[in-house]
Amino acid sequence: MTQPAWIASTVAAVVAVTAAGIATARWRRRRVPRGDGATGRWARALERLVDGDVEGAFAALEALVRAGGAPPEAYVRLGILLRERGDAERALQIHRSLTVRERLEPNVRRRLVLEIAEDYAALGRPAKAVEVIDAAGRDARRDGEVLRVLAREAQRAGDRPRAFEVLQARVRAGDLAERHLAVFLAEWARELSAAGQEREARKRLQRALRIDPDCVAARMLEGELAQARGDLDTAIDAWKAAACASALACPEALGRIERAAFRAGRFGDVEAVYRAVLDARPDDETAVSALAAFHRKQGRLDDAVARLEAFVEEHPGARQAALTLASCLAERGDTSRIAELVETMRERARPKRWRCRCCGRVDDTLRFHCPACDAFESHEPVP
Repeated sequence: MTQPAWIASTVAAVVAVTAAGIATARWRRRRVPRGDGATGRWARALERLVDGDVEGAFAALEALVRAGGAPPEAYVRLGILLRERGDAERALQIHRSLTVRERLEPNVRRRLVLEIAEDYAALGRPAKAVEVIDAAGRDARRDGEVLRVLAREAQRAGDRPRAFEVLQARVRAGDLAERHLAVFLAEWARELSAAGQEREARKRLQRALRIDPDCVAARMLEGELAQARGDLDTAIDAWKAAACASALACPEALGRIERAAFRAGRFGDVEAVYRAVLDARPDDETAVSALAAFHRKQGRLDDAVARLEAFVEEHPGARQAALTLASCLAERGDTSRIAELVETMRERARPKRWRCRCCGRVDDTLRFHCPACDAFESHEPVP
């Protein structure tokens, strides 16, 4: 392309883009009806929602509903905003007022079932939320979002069997991975065990492991129950499986193994487990540091330093390994590298708290199923 042709094409493109921008701006100014009727007020409320003006949208929707003649979606959205503002009682009233209308579209009725259930959930009435969804019939329960709320509220109401039944339906619908059933069963088994129902707890635990042999929640509980009945071999095997399956659970699982094995004088089991974890995940900093610390306890300080130096060199950001290395070097009297290590590392403690990235719930222990929002595998360490 010659230079004049190139310039001409560029100018043409700029003109086209500018014209499109002007047309879009004019359409935006005209897309909201100028009239004061219900349609115009509804459109302006929607525009405020799209623009992020929640307070403006709330005021517009409230005025629209009070004036009468508002479309069903206006009632639904106003109720949602009220619930989000902490007024779930008014949200429930508005949503229920819409249910008496005739000739509502099926999708609107399904939406109302969901929102009324959410209103009851916000009011702390999970059993009523379940009742609302059950009364809506089979069609409503085919909706994935309705099933999610139903499972969550059934669990909150203490009806674990019903919650599990709903989760199974979500798996059949392709909305949930089957391994999440194993997590739910493991948590159910833990509750039963805490209530002294050991036989029922073992049944749920065995079913969880049949569904997913690598279920970390199930393996951790299996180890605890085995340790309680004095079966150290099963306990160590279960915790080893958990450590190999999950980097998040690895520190807790290895700590349990070390404490149990040391008390029983089975030091060889500890090293074997650490090596098994490193075979599964060679870059696992927790396992490397734990193995080095174990060698140090055995008096094998040179082995510990060599392992840690190799790992820190390959992983410069490995603070836990660097801290362990600095401690080993200090014990050996080798101060040449300690200052460098101390300057480049920050304290890296094992996470003490875990937050659900979906709803923000914070727990003191690692969970694989959030009881607050029903999300699976959503917890992450709190910095």
